[in-house]
Amino acid sequence: MSNQIHNERVKLRADYINNLAAVAMSTGVIIPAVTATLTTQELGWRTLVPFFVGAAAATGLRLLATAELGYLKED
Repeated sequence: MSNQIHNERVKLRADYINNLAAVAMSTGVIIPAVTATLTTQELGWRTLVPFFVGAAAATGLRLLATAELGYLKED
């Protein structure tokens, strides 16, 4: 397999993982924050747990995507 094909596959994997990080960020962080802002409820564990889990998942997936790009080969 040529280096160009290998590099494109690596970039596709990294892009896929990065998109998963964006989904984790939106569902775990943004949606609970907006919901807490728009409602009159106090910030409880039902808001904070998904917030921190989503933030941790998004950060971990983003770091994994960055590490995946380390497998690129030079031409």
